[in-house]
Amino acid sequence: MKLSLALRRGVGLDRWSRGLSVMLEKKFGVRLVSKLRAILLMEADFNAGNKVVYGERMLDNARKYKLMPEEIFSEKNRMADDGALAKTLFYDVVRQLRVPAAIASVDASNCYDRVAHAMASLIFQSFGVADTAVTSMLETIQEMKFFLRTAFGDSQNFAGSTIHIKTQGLCQGNGASPAGWCVISITILRAHGKKGHGAKFMAPISHIRSRLSAILFVDDTDLIHINMEREEQLVETHEAIQSSVENWSRLLIATGGTLKPAKCFYHLISFDWKPDGSWKYADNSSCVDEDDEDYGSEEYQEWPLFVTLPDGSEEAIAHLEPNKSSITLGVYTCPSGVCDGKRKDSLAYIKEKVKDFVGSVKTGSLRRRQLWTSVDCKLWPSINYGLCASLAELATLSEVLIKEYGKLCPAGGICSKANREIRQLDSGFYGAGFPHLGVEAAVAQINKLLMHYGCQS
Repeated sequence: MKLSLALRRGVGLDRWSRGLSVMLEKKFGVRLVSKLRAILLMEADFNAGNKVVYGERMLDNARKYKLMPEEIFSEKNRMADDGALAKTLFYDVVRQLRVPAAIASVDASNCYDRVAHAMASLIFQSFGVADTAVTSMLETIQEMKFFLRTAFGDSQNFAGSTIHIKTQGLCQGNGASPAGWCVISITILRAHGKKGHGAKFMAPISHIRSRLSAILFVDDTDLIHINMEREEQLVETHEAIQSSVENWSRLLIATGGTLKPAKCFYHLISFDWKPDGSWKYADNSSCVDEDDEDYGSEEYQEWPLFVTLPDGSEEAIAHLEPNKSSITLGVYTCPSGVCDGKRKDSLAYIKEKVKDFVGSVKTGSLRRRQLWTSVDCKLWPSINYGLCASLAELATLSEVLIKEYGKLCPAGGICSKANREIRQLDSGFYGAGFPHLGVEAAVAQINKLLMHYGCQS
């Protein structure tokens, strides 16, 4: 009853304005303050009300009126690796067409904590939230008293707003934050698309056209550019992706956010041709030779890209060559599709995970049954994510973990000299039962095909 009255009258209860901040590890075992995430514990009824008003009703309005764009992969019935798969398919299209293209991975800094309340209020109301409900939540955040919990107990003092400066943001831990950032992203995407930015696709036979402005999962954004409607030169592609990044930066700044240049990078993709018709990816990352000591420096970049910061200044971001893999959405991808485990790519990441697991088994004292339970419930869930986006060949996937499986065989009660086929054969066929990466990757890709076949995704 009190919650309903507060939301209808646009007021917040006094006890709602007391929050307890706890610091959680982003990465297991890393306790550096700069690597911790502050989560605000709010009053249960206040948080539950926010989840209903914003997490359910506001997003239902967006779905009802078909305002949820296909660029957002944090939406219901989608997964994070769908975004990684979309990037892989984009690289495949570029490789097939062999035309200039670009992709810029731009990461927003503290997305939930930098939202400007004035802009958030307008956006929330445009998606059907009552102005009194918006006022109730935002004013509560502005008056919030942030207490801190550590190993020594809860603090007696608190941080909060001053008379002249009010606390902004949606707060990590607020039930309204994911949905709130989602509709803000929708608004930014619609404005970005109206400027003409993004990839323009066209079917070669039917000439059906479609556009995709970006690939988003919460605050991780990949801005893409390719134009299948007309031929472009590399200089035009570079100008287009620079304009897209600048426009995205300014739209983000308008909502209170900003990009983090240290976490941003881009690929400018083009091709070099030989008289016999063969081709290779052009290295556009520098205008000096790779052996030169100035290779890769900002001064000698041939095609630099800049992001705009809130103070109006610009900062260059890293330019990666087509064969260099980068991790986004938890998956290593690169434009060339090279994935052999010999460099820092998804297979190298999997091998490192399995090596760590083998080391733990050797130094531990697991019984046979415990080992197989650990393989199924700990090892495999840690390495199977992102296999749907893998471009490695079947032979490479079949061989990459053979040696590591051989080291695990004795601990599992299997002869270490068992042949390779036995190690990766399913236990239902009287094999050892270690996961076969090639088969599992094929299964993951088929599952994605079944999931999205016939859907507008």
